Amino acid sequence: GSSSSAAASRRERTIRSSYGSPPGTMASLAAARRQGRVAGRPSVMDGDKLAAAKARRAAGQSPTQIAKALGISRASVYRHLAAATPDQP
Repeated sequence: GSSSSAAASRRERTIRSSYGSPPGTMASLAAARRQGRVAGRPSVMDGDKLAAAKARRAAGQSPTQIAKALGISRASVYRHLAAATPDQP
């Protein structure tokens, strides 16, 4: 219920204050997102690589083969193909 939500919120505040997001960091990140800027490491998988990965997967290649051919990690192949494919029942 709401008590677990309140506890989680308290825990999050405690963690942030203990490990130090400097004051205003979260607000700054939120403001940047609103302006369309994205923080963090760029993805290795651009639109062209994703299209190639989907085509190779449809052609029966394994994720390991796809990863080697595209020069990315196998984990990236799994992660991006899973995100690009709607959940199957």
